[in-house]
Amino acid sequence: YLFCLLRFGICAMLLFAGIQWLANTSSIQDLILNAVALGAVLDIDSIMFAAMMPAKLQMAIQDLEAIKVKYTRRRSQMEAIVLFVVAALVASLSLWFCVLPIAGAMEDVKARFCGGLQDFVVAENPDSQMLFATVTNPLQASSKGVLELAVEDVVHASDLSD
Repeated sequence: YLFCLLRFGICAMLLFAGIQWLANTSSIQDLILNAVALGAVLDIDSIMFAAMMPAKLQMAIQDLEAIKVKYTRRRSQMEAIVLFVVAALVASLSLWFCVLPIAGAMEDVKARFCGGLQDFVVAENPDSQMLFATVTNPLQASSKGVLELAVEDVVHASDLSD
């Protein structure tokens, strides 16, 4: 009984840590990388068993018969319902308490950086680690795209210098 309780505690901690870790990932590439790393952490017991256990003992353990558990149809259906409810509850709570607050903070940052006055350009020089900024002309509402407007600006500037 104590062993099962200890195992459940470890699983719950890994679940909580994994949710926190994945929820705080901002890019898709990092999310995929972190999910694969989390899968490796969850499989560490199998990896250790395969790496450290002698081959004869591995074969002996694999040859052991599984414990027979008598399931009734009602019990298996109840087990499936309970697992579904628990999984839905964990997913909902994770979304509500982990993902949505971070998404809200990201939306705030986006609104502060991209909302309002956008008539400026910022660049970073990685060698000197300095930021440079300058004011630009406001973009007028037009049917032309940004690239077409940029080409017209260059052509217009070269006409003025001639």
